[in-house]
Amino acid sequence: MTHTAPVSAMPPILRRRADAADRLGLEVAFRLAPPGNDLPCVFASRHGQVARSVAMLRAQAEEELASPMDFSLSVHNAAAGQFSIAKGDRSMSSSLSSRGESFTAALLEAQGMVLEGHDRVLVVMSDPVPPSALDGHWDREPGGYALGLELGASGGEEFELSLWETQSEPDRETVPPQALVFLKMWAGNGKSASWRRGTRRWDWVRP
Repeated sequence: MTHTAPVSAMPPILRRRADAADRLGLEVAFRLAPPGNDLPCVFASRHGQVARSVAMLRAQAEEELASPMDFSLSVHNAAAGQFSIAKGDRSMSSSLSSRGESFTAALLEAQGMVLEGHDRVLVVMSDPVPPSALDGHWDREPGGYALGLELGASGGEEFELSLWETQSEPDRETVPPQALVFLKMWAGNGKSASWRRGTRRWDWVRP
């Protein structure tokens, strides 16, 4: 059985347009920043709207018309756009992807917004399980999750993020997503965590 996030805070007329990939991030975003709580946001996803893209390519291969809704929501910033429209929130937003390092890219983007003067920034990292059409064409990193954080210049808990270049051989095994490595540390009150792929290692440390 396939389950999708309810996103009950989203108006029904807009919620019907959101597919399972959209709802992963939107559910978390609405819980952290419900209507009336406007703030800048960073949405990150490694695969984003890949299911919609695959559906349109299949339609083209079968000489059928692509779904207008899939076409309008196939862009990488679809979730951020739906979030802004549903809330009537005109705060700035950013949508990005950086392969397996999308979560740390989102943290750095949010840090930049804070340094520019924003008091708080919402970070949402979500990734769906890619459709079966991509089997054998990606590294099988686990998907189907979403993580949200509210970052700011003051208050809350601190952590340090650092990047190291190593001389080790590239990894050949699938590694957990960065966001889930971070979440395991944070939820378990751990002091540090590391994520490595190839010669790059990211560390999170609580001072």
